[in-house]
Amino acid sequence: MSVIKAISVACAISACIISGASAADMFPPEAPALGSQEKLEFGTGWYLRGDITWAREKTPSVFPDLALASKSKQQNSWSLNIGPGYKFNNWFRADMTYNYFKQLNVATQSANFTCYDGVNPVNDLNGVLVAVHAQENSCYSKQTGSLGRHTLLFNGYLDLGTWAGVTPYVGAGVGTVYSRAAGNYDWYTAANGLHYGPTLTMPNPSPLPELWMDNNGVVVAKPITQFGVQDHRATISRRNFNMAWALMAGIAYDVSPNAKIDLGYRYVNLGKYTSTAKANSISEYRIGVRYMID
Repeated sequence: MSVIKAISVACAISACIISGASAADMFPPEAPALGSQEKLEFGTGWYLRGDITWAREKTPSVFPDLALASKSKQQNSWSLNIGPGYKFNNWFRADMTYNYFKQLNVATQSANFTCYDGVNPVNDLNGVLVAVHAQENSCYSKQTGSLGRHTLLFNGYLDLGTWAGVTPYVGAGVGTVYSRAAGNYDWYTAANGLHYGPTLTMPNPSPLPELWMDNNGVVVAKPITQFGVQDHRATISRRNFNMAWALMAGIAYDVSPNAKIDLGYRYVNLGKYTSTAKANSISEYRIGVRYMID
């Protein structure tokens, strides 16, 4: 019996082993654990930028040939800049920016000066015309105007290395500016502020030589004036496209892997907005953001 029991136990153990192996063959082996994968970076190099600038600008002389004492005053100005750019490597990048400049307005008035309301004959006791009396008055001139500017600039920059997230740079740009100058100029009578426009007609016949007398009857040199209708009004409305260029310097600070704060200075030359005006140049201080598109 003991032999029979031993054989039975051995067969039972063998059956269990075979049964376990068959069950194990029903399931596929576990896949090996995947290792950690690195984040996929596109590295396109493209970025977007936006800036706002502040400057002090001279009041524009819309009528530069009509000198007014207050035309050299300065006023606060600003501009907005936006555009795409491309970073070629750690040292060079370029962008294209549209720039809108605040419209500058001018409203200036001259000091009072002598003008003439009429030309009256002066006769001697025999009724002979011997002189001309210029009837004097007091006038002033006034100018109002506006200057609007838009630019498209293509800019290149050299980044000079990065230390603790700070990157100094220098740059230059060139492009085009569209400017529009508009304004009005006229003379006004100081006593009432009305438009000055009398008709000055010389007596016929005119005295030879022409002698003029002031309001006190004193003979004076012939005043420089035109005869006929006095009309000193002038208007201007000019639209120009000119070359514009700029020089830049500043620093950029990394606030995230994709974003930088840009603090800088820009000198921009916008060319002449009228044929006789001086070139419109501006020194600007600006702050902006650059965002890398990765």
